[in-house]
Amino acid sequence: MYQTMVKANIAFEQGKKEECLQHMQNINAQLRELLKVFYQNLVESRVAKGVWLGYCQSFQAWGAGRMIDGEYVEFDGVSGSHNLCFMVVDAFLGMKSYMNEQNLRRYVPRNQRSMVATFREHSFFDRLHGDDDKEISEQFGKIIQHLKVCSMNSVTQGCRTLMR
Repeated sequence: MYQTMVKANIAFEQGKKEECLQHMQNINAQLRELLKVFYQNLVESRVAKGVWLGYCQSFQAWGAGRMIDGEYVEFDGVSGSHNLCFMVVDAFLGMKSYMNEQNLRRYVPRNQRSMVATFREHSFFDRLHGDDDKEISEQFGKIIQHLKVCSMNSVTQGCRTLMR
C-alpha cells in the first residue's frame, strides 16, 4: 500500500490525474483488505489482551522507561494508533501528528518517523481543485470513511481500541 501511495503522489505531481485516480482506487482496496485483517483477527476472542500486551507490544508493554533530564520517565506503551499503517495513512491525508515530538521519539523508530514525515510533506490532499480532481477527492473521502468505520466499530471495539 505504501508503494501505491508513492505512485499516487508521483502521478499527481506529474499531472497524470487518471493514473493517480487508479492508484487511489488501489489504495482503497488495499486498505479495506488490511482493515479486514484487523477486524477478523485482532479481536479479544482471537488474541487475549494479555498476550497482545506482553508479546506484540514488545518492551513498551512492560513498563519500560529511561532517564530524561535527570528524571526516570516510564513509557506509557504503544497503542494501535502507533501502528505504522495508521500513521502513514494519516500523513498521506495531510493530517498533523497527534503525538508530540517527545512521544514520537519515544515510541516510533527513527526510520518510521522519517517515512511518516515524508508522506506528510508530499501529501496532495490540500491541493485538490474542485471538479478537476473530484474523483481523486472522492477516493480520499473513501479512505477517511474506512478509518472512521475502523475507529468506531462497536462490534470489534474498533481496530485501534484493542491495540491500546
